[in-house]
Amino acid sequence: MSLRGAALLVLALASLAGRVRAAANESAIRFETEPLARDSVAVSAVAVDEARGRVAFGDAQRVTLRASDGTTAVVSRRGPIAALAFDGEGSLLVGTSSGLDRIDTEGRRLPCALGPGEGDATVTALAALPGFVAVGTAHGAWVARDGLHFLPVGGLPTGPVDGVALRRRGPAATLFLAADGEIYEAALDAAPEDAVGAVRSRAFDGQALHRAVSVAVDGASGEAVAVSADAVSVGAADGGAWRTWPLELPPGTEAQHALRALGRVWLTTARGVLVAEDWTGPWQRAAPPAGVAEGLGLAATRESLYVGTARGVLVGRASAPEAVAARPARWARSSLVERVQAEPAIGVVYQAALAYLDLGAERTARMQRGVSRRGLLPVVSLHLVRDIGTSNGRDYDESFVSGGLRRLHDSAQDRKKDVEAGVTVSWDLGDAAYHPDEVDVSREARAVVELRDDVLDEITQLYFERRRVLVALARLPESPEADDERVRLLLRADELAAGLDAWTGGWFSRHAPPLAP
Repeated sequence: MSLRGAALLVLALASLAGRVRAAANESAIRFETEPLARDSVAVSAVAVDEARGRVAFGDAQRVTLRASDGTTAVVSRRGPIAALAFDGEGSLLVGTSSGLDRIDTEGRRLPCALGPGEGDATVTALAALPGFVAVGTAHGAWVARDGLHFLPVGGLPTGPVDGVALRRRGPAATLFLAADGEIYEAALDAAPEDAVGAVRSRAFDGQALHRAVSVAVDGASGEAVAVSADAVSVGAADGGAWRTWPLELPPGTEAQHALRALGRVWLTTARGVLVAEDWTGPWQRAAPPAGVAEGLGLAATRESLYVGTARGVLVGRASAPEAVAARPARWARSSLVERVQAEPAIGVVYQAALAYLDLGAERTARMQRGVSRRGLLPVVSLHLVRDIGTSNGRDYDESFVSGGLRRLHDSAQDRKKDVEAGVTVSWDLGDAAYHPDEVDVSREARAVVELRDDVLDEITQLYFERRRVLVALARLPESPEADDERVRLLLRADELAAGLDAWTGGWFSRHAPPLAP
């Protein structure tokens, strides 16, 4: 087994051994479509007021508020809605491309001025705690103690603030901001009177290749959570060091927003909602339809998770935990070990693909050998000359003999046929040292290397995504409720195997064990 294959095996075993209970709980989350006044519209923001049992949903044109008794009402028709949040008094804060509104519990709307001369008032993010409100805009961030009188946050780079989050710190709070791809922190006093200053934190600490896209606060631990497209970084609740882990996500997905709810952590992407036991992963797709829906917003109560998607709102709820715990696992650990060990290692798959596509190093070596030998070979020229000719001649004369005049006439004809053949052999000894075609060979070699890298990268994504699907299959319980998810995972595994077959000419399926346990 290759080193990468062995590492994957160890990771799979550790995840399975340490997360049996989490696997059962994840399978128990069921997502349903939340009925709203306007179904099948893109819901870009969701906020919950758990104390009063209310949920707010924002789309491109309006804000819909669902009361504790299940009735819904449109409370704002100013859009598009970028962010929603309930403050400590139960008022709903609505962030749009034209500013910030505050809708009180009686339904009255009050525009909030962020400050004189703030320029572009496009709201990008909102966060609220009892006594604090934070607003991210296209030109910076603002905070307020009473939700009405805002102070600017200094120390930020010029440009939009992509995310804001608040963490309670006694009577005060800590503000976290995602701006210009970095995470910033600011301490908020209980009664701020001056502008607030932010400093850059050590989130990611150079371990992420992509810019930070959002920030949140883990409601269970109080830790700050920063998310980039390829990593997640968690800052201790006591202000300690940040810890960063790479995000091993399905191919083509990039993380957007993060949230802890229902005893696990969630990530939204443009290609589905992902779930894990903790921020360290491993990540897998949530149960359908959330696992394949474009996630635009997240919010949660103690019992429900709300996901705003491009086609409406999904709500996830957990089943009875005792019923889930009693279900036997479909695949035992030994079965998973045998399956992982039996499948071809990634290095062997590489070799099969390169051989099938003729993209191995031997292709370039053949061209280089041919060009190096070409300078020693002579240039052979053959020539053949054939000369055919005919000449005719006539002579006329007169003679006078014995009193008589004689006329004389002579004619002659000559024919010739010549054939000449020759062979010329010549060498250009300078080509033996450096042949001009070596430039073309070098260019072709670079093109082959680039194509080979693209092929191997695609194979890597297909291969390890299939491994993650196998782990997810092993963690599914044996129950009728899990049959839909099992079928989806089996189809996904077959789809990924078909992709590997396309790159290897059918070699992978011939060497991989069947999926049936």
